[in-house]
Amino acid sequence: MKKVLFLVLVNLSLVTHLTLAQETESNWDNQAYLINKVAWGKNQWRFSGELQTRFQNDLTQLQQWHLEAAATYMPSDNWEVVPDFRFTVTPTRVEYRPGLGVIYKNLFTKSQLVHQIKWQYDQESTGYSSHGLRYALFYNYLLSEKFLGSAIAGAIFEFGEQFSDFLGVRAGFSVAYIFDETNTLNLGYFYGAINNGESYENIGIITLGFIINLQKKFDHLPAKYISF
Repeated sequence: MKKVLFLVLVNLSLVTHLTLAQETESNWDNQAYLINKVAWGKNQWRFSGELQTRFQNDLTQLQQWHLEAAATYMPSDNWEVVPDFRFTVTPTRVEYRPGLGVIYKNLFTKSQLVHQIKWQYDQESTGYSSHGLRYALFYNYLLSEKFLGSAIAGAIFEFGEQFSDFLGVRAGFSVAYIFDETNTLNLGYFYGAINNGESYENIGIITLGFIINLQKKFDHLPAKYISF
């Protein structure tokens, strides 16, 4: 267990320091993500719907809101396949994003290590489109009967006509309070660095999420992760 936690912490440190080393100018923005999610299903299938609202410019301006639907197929204890679709509205455009993710889970007595690889296609109402490939690592540890702690790190590449490069990283921690079998409240803080083509923009993200699990009769334990 100590080796697993050490690897997660090393991963968090590497992605953060790699980004900082590449910056050409220093800047910072405080952002907030408000998340409302409902999940249900049974046996090998889990479905979810999510409404997420994001604020930027030190929480003074709406960045976007989006709706995301996902269907998770769990053929075994360790593997999950997750097709999803996101509809996003920003102040200047509308975006459509179908995606397909593959998840591998390492399961332990009180924890799980979740590896996520995901392809996504972004189509904007402006006509611009791009492909994205992301990898994310989630380490979830059951601190007590009521609290679940998570360490998270992820990176994404984007491929499009206007931009094809490493897009950025996010890393941080979150704590979930488990009210009961149905309701969970999650609070997190993340560092992010976004490549704008000339430099890296630094962001600090507060996340607050309320998750409702309507049914938990699954053949396999679902992976615990958040959608960026």
